[in-house]
Amino acid sequence: IRALSDGRTALLNTYYCGSYWVMPIAYDHRVVSLDLREPSHPIEVSALQTDSTFLPHWAAVDPGSDRIVIVGQDDGEARVLMARLDRTTGKLSWDEGFRDANSARRGVSFDRRVWPHGAVTAAMPHAALFGPARR
Repeated sequence: IRALSDGRTALLNTYYCGSYWVMPIAYDHRVVSLDLREPSHPIEVSALQTDSTFLPHWAAVDPGSDRIVIVGQDDGEARVLMARLDRTTGKLSWDEGFRDANSARRGVSFDRRVWPHGAVTAAMPHAALFGPARR
């Protein structure tokens, strides 16, 4: 739970970053950031579009950087995307370097049958979090 600057409004979510709330909108195929400095009048300040196969569902912030991991819901493509948030302006951008090797598409696909631990019939990420950095 997070109390906003008005002292009366609270949010319960995993999508916020400072004064901005980052929110996946599955069936609109978008991820948006909303300026919440005036909680009764949120303002969309930035949006990222996904293609029609990806339904953004879950987002988690890396507390040590500007990265946000975005996972789709299970009736869409099995893929994980990485966005970046400018915490000063609320502007979102795709992390174009986060992609499968030799792929022209952004993100990492889970539509594969062989993983380092062995073969699987199907894999669908439902959520993702950032862990502590290894030293």
